Amino acid sequence: MKNLLTCLRAWLPAMHFIFFFSFSQKIYSQDSLYNQDFAKGIPASSLTALAGDQSVMLSWASATFPTGTVETGYLLIYATSAPSLVNDPNGLSPDFAVLNGTVVPLTETNLPDQPATNATANGLTNGVTYNFLIVAYIWDGVHSSSYQYSSSAGTCITIPPDGPNNLSLQATASSSVSITGSFTEPLFKPDGYMVIYSSNNKLPSIPPGNVFQTGGSFGSDTVALISSSTSFSTSSSGYNLSPSTTYYIFVFSYSLSACNGMPVYSTEYVMDSIATPARAEKAAIMLDYFTAAKANGYNSLTWKAAASASLLTFTAERSDDSVNFTDIYTVSAGDTAEDARAFNYNDYTKSDAALYYRIKITDSSRDTAYSNIAAIRNQKNIVDMLQMLQNPVRGNALLKISSPACAALELVIVNIEGREVARTSEQVQAGSSLYYLNTAGLAKGIYVVKGIFPGGVSNATSFIMQ
Repeated sequence: MKNLLTCLRAWLPAMHFIFFFSFSQKIYSQDSLYNQDFAKGIPASSLTALAGDQSVMLSWASATFPTGTVETGYLLIYATSAPSLVNDPNGLSPDFAVLNGTVVPLTETNLPDQPATNATANGLTNGVTYNFLIVAYIWDGVHSSSYQYSSSAGTCITIPPDGPNNLSLQATASSSVSITGSFTEPLFKPDGYMVIYSSNNKLPSIPPGNVFQTGGSFGSDTVALISSSTSFSTSSSGYNLSPSTTYYIFVFSYSLSACNGMPVYSTEYVMDSIATPARAEKAAIMLDYFTAAKANGYNSLTWKAAASASLLTFTAERSDDSVNFTDIYTVSAGDTAEDARAFNYNDYTKSDAALYYRIKITDSSRDTAYSNIAAIRNQKNIVDMLQMLQNPVRGNALLKISSPACAALELVIVNIEGREVARTSEQVQAGSSLYYLNTAGLAKGIYVVKGIFPGGVSNATSFIMQ
């Protein structure tokens, strides 16, 4: 019995160690395999991404790591498609757990030290969309097949594209003042560009992801262009600029995000300023009027000089889009042109198309100005032109009506408040005709004359009664 007690005393410390080791292993095994907080991984809502120049900064909330674990860490990967791990990454080291994606270098730690909850992915491409995936993992620090992973969290972000370069501007003056310009593309071509103009030199504040339209305004800024083109004109916005005014032009790039399809605007931009010339009214001084009307197989252009035209040259220009014009006819007035005179040109090309015309006026100093732009529409069986030949009007108004066919036309005059003040009927002929409108009895003010054809088709023009 004495020998048995001696043996028990000798084995008791060893049995105590074996029992403690087994119990510890059981605790570790249960924590590793069944810790539900760790299995849930990183709260998905906590994963945030902030785009920089060819980089993305990420941060997240800490996972809940089980006790008894030796090494802990995070596996962060990214791809332009969908990053992913193998179907069952448990047991594999992080390098072998990745199925698709690039690993962002992170550092493992030993508990109770917690691994960092932020990282920066570098070496990315501006203007490209990246998808990120992150999981937490634990390792016993000994066995190569003892890695265990939590569930994953992900986020998507598009890095702003590079900005454009080399902005060049030119201001033009006509009946409408505009600024044209061009710029060069960055090395990596974006999806498009946004051109903004403003009389304020303050950098436009572009709301992230906001979709803009050409002609749209926000604050004191107006969008002149949303396009993939590297040239622009402010006239595309639908607004005329003011003469003798300094305008600031800003050009941004944008890429459409594969995350949500919304535009992501560049943080880089080009900016320049230019003053518009004080010549917007010069054409009105040189011309009494300019009209364009559809005739039988051609378009008839008519204009009249306001005074002696002996030192002026007139060039008729045509356009398909009201922006880009081509010279089609030039006439220089002779020395015998002592008084104001009318000029005419018939354009026999594209008579069935929608076209725009204007007259460029060049004086003896080679300075130029432009008339108003006259439009010829290609719709059939409607009035093409309803125009006052003298505006402002004194006495009875002289109205020019262009129609593709003979038709009964009802003319209605309304004041600025929309109240009808006069109504008459005319039988118009095919082509262009002049009609006197009884306006002598109208009070001074602004009026609109509206032509109504059978079927309700109408056209209108405004005039000032003096």
